[in-house]
Amino acid sequence: MLPQEYAPSAEAQAMWAAAARMEQRLLENFAPSRLAKAKVVLDSILSNMPVRAMGYANPSMYTITSDDVFVFLANRSLNGQTKIHSAHCELRGSKAKFTRCDCPVRMAYGTLRALKFTLQGALRDVGRTGSWDPRLSTGNPCISPRVSNLLTMIEREQCLAGVTQAQAALIDVSVYNRIICQAQRRWELARRRGDLVGAAKAAQDSFLYALLWSSGMRCGDALKLNANQLNMFRSSEASGVYIAAGIVKNARDLRITVFDRRPGEPELPKGERRYTLRSNLKLYIAALHELGLELT
Repeated sequence: MLPQEYAPSAEAQAMWAAAARMEQRLLENFAPSRLAKAKVVLDSILSNMPVRAMGYANPSMYTITSDDVFVFLANRSLNGQTKIHSAHCELRGSKAKFTRCDCPVRMAYGTLRALKFTLQGALRDVGRTGSWDPRLSTGNPCISPRVSNLLTMIEREQCLAGVTQAQAALIDVSVYNRIICQAQRRWELARRRGDLVGAAKAAQDSFLYALLWSSGMRCGDALKLNANQLNMFRSSEASGVYIAAGIVKNARDLRITVFDRRPGEPELPKGERRYTLRSNLKLYIAALHELGLELT
């Protein structure tokens, strides 16, 4: 219970209640899918923000300031799974969380930076654009020197402790072809043994590899797809798969057309069709049908 002198006045409570009602009207009458997605992201982040002191109202998507973002990221950096070993620790350079040393566990700076950009994009989608102006309290509170300096400091500390981010490696076409061939070989061997479950798992792996390779989707977004978002098409001019993933993590409507054959191009040789997304999707559906299941 706050002291009486710090408790918000009745006028302040009425003002915040009116702002909440206006925000709900905005979402119901004006907001398309991008704003609705941003609202979900902001609700999940703002619910974890520390309560402001001195009786001020908790931050909302339109009242959050650079100080709120700074406190939020500083607190989240204390909860992670990355060991930050000291210069004299014998385990310096290791990322293992459960070790016998007493070095602190922190959130990796790459994860913290991604969280900051997620919040920054959601605030941009609700109209908080531009650099933060502390005098007028306008702009995007994530775009401020104080927040940037905090992330730079955390990154520098973890780099000095020997914690480096693993860089993604590009997959060559030949590597992709070998992965698909191996998955389809597993499917053939499982069918010969009469292992229909194993064949379905191998066909699923082959389809997911082809989907990630050909569409460039995030793994998390690909796993959330359902059957009505994948539409195979084939005509005398073109063939492929149309993917309507809907709203994805970065608050955009993802729609992708993966062609096996574009208009005006000749048919692929029979040996190369096994690497296409449409062929692997058909293989996965056929494997599920053998189990008496449907693609959902």
